[in-house]
Amino acid sequence: MARNNECIEERSSSYRVRLFYYDENGKRTSISETFPFKKYGTKQKAKDMAKQWRDRSKVEIANNMIIKEKHFTLDEVFNGMMELYQCSLGTKKKVLGTYNKYIKSYTKGETRFSDIKFDDIQKCLNNMCSIAKDDTIQRAKGVWKRLYQYAIAKEIVQRDETFNVITPKSDLITIKKKMETSFEEVMNVVNLIDCKIENHRDSILMQGALIIMWYTGMRPAEVFALDKNNIDLDSKSLYVCQSVGSTSTMQNTIKKTKNEYSMRHIPIIDELIPVLKTLIDNSISDLLFIRDNGEIMNGNFLSSVCQRLTNNVFRPYTIRHQFATRLMTTGIDPRTIQELMGHKESTITIGYARSNDMLKKEALRLLRVN
Repeated sequence: MARNNECIEERSSSYRVRLFYYDENGKRTSISETFPFKKYGTKQKAKDMAKQWRDRSKVEIANNMIIKEKHFTLDEVFNGMMELYQCSLGTKKKVLGTYNKYIKSYTKGETRFSDIKFDDIQKCLNNMCSIAKDDTIQRAKGVWKRLYQYAIAKEIVQRDETFNVITPKSDLITIKKKMETSFEEVMNVVNLIDCKIENHRDSILMQGALIIMWYTGMRPAEVFALDKNNIDLDSKSLYVCQSVGSTSTMQNTIKKTKNEYSMRHIPIIDELIPVLKTLIDNSISDLLFIRDNGEIMNGNFLSSVCQRLTNNVFRPYTIRHQFATRLMTTGIDPRTIQELMGHKESTITIGYARSNDMLKKEALRLLRVN
C-alpha cells in the first residue's frame, strides 16, 4: 500500500482517506471514508473524489463543523424505518417477515447500508425467483424502496439504489384459485358448520356470515363488523361503514372501511331478513359477531373452519367473486355492481367477475351463427 498525497492511502481496489483531529474535549479522534475504483469508474476519478472529500473535511474541522461519522447497518435502517412506518400491525408483520426471509437472509443485517448498491438489490430479488411468487417479490422490492426513502430522509445515503432495479418474474407456476361457487355449495358448507361446530354461538355466527355474503357481496371483514345500528329492517337497508382488522396498535378490532368507496348502503332482500333477525336476537352486544370469549369473529377464523370442513375446497372469499359474476352475467350495469361491491374502480369489479362454461359456449354459438 502506498500513501499518495496527504492523508490519502492507496489500496488494491480503493483510496482511503483518514483525517485526525482533536474534538471539543481535547480527545484525538478521526474520520475516514473509502473511495472504491469500481464505484467511480476509474482509479483517477476515485482519487479526485478522495481529494475533494479530504479538502472539504479539513475545512469543516477547521471551522468546528465536523460531526463524527456513524455508519448504519441494514438492520439499523430497517428498525428505524419500522418505528416511523405508519401501518397496521398486520401489515407490519408481513413487512417484517419479508425482510427477515428474503432481504436480511441474502444481504446480511450487519452490512453497512451505504455499501449496498444497485446490483446487490437486483441480485436479492433475482434470488427470490425460484422460491417466491410474483406478489412476494413485488413486496420485497417495496420494502427496499421504503428503506431508501428512510435512509435518504435521515441523510444516511444520498441516492436511491432501487431506482433502476427491475422486478423479476417468479419461476414458480401459479395455480389459479377456484373463484366459482354456487348457492348449493354455500348451503352445504352452512350445513356442515351446523353439524360439526360444537360451539353454538360460533356456529350461528359463521352460518349467518356466509349467507349475508351470498346476498350482499360484502367482504368478510365488513360482515364481521356489522352493528345493530347498521341494519334497518323497516326500510330494508344495510349500511357498510366499518370492518374488522388491525390498526397500528391493535389486532382484530373495528376500524374504518378500506376507503370512502367501501362505505355504502346495500338493500336487504327478503331472504336475508330472517338471518339478520336471528343474529340480532342472539347478539350479546351492539356488534353482531361477538364470540363467547368476547372477541370479534374474523375472516381468518371463518376461512380456516371452512377449509378444514371441506378439505381445503371452499374459501369464503369466493362468494364475493361469485356475487360479482352473478350480477354481471344477468346483465346488471357495471356501475351498479361497482357500487354494490364497494370498489373504487370499475376495472376492479370486472376483475372480480368470472366467466363460466355456459357463457363461453354461448359466445362461440353466437360467433358461429354470425
